Amino acid sequence: MTDPNTIKCWAEAATATIGALRSIIGALPSGKKREEAERLLAEAEREQKKAEAALAQRLGFQICQFCWPPEIMVFSKDDGYLHCQHCGQMPRARIVTQKRI
Repeated sequence: MTDPNTIKCWAEAATATIGALRSIIGALPSGKKREEAERLLAEAEREQKKAEAALAQRLGFQICQFCWPPEIMVFSKDDGYLHCQHCGQMPRARIVTQKRI
């Protein structure tokens, strides 16, 4: 499997590309071609999110079951729970972490 830094670089590149496309599409004049470009960009964003979530799940991360496209749950050091950054949901169980001595 590819190392995490390489994966991170690919994800950042995909996000930057989508951001650049969004800027270009925003400069297009209104009309059917712009609407089609916006639709295709939204579809590309959904597919990127699904691919990102599938990869995260394969790496052992938990995925929010309330969002579509899927969102990666992140750990909060404040309360010891996983949280979805998109919808705020969290699983019922607290994540137990061992303290280092």
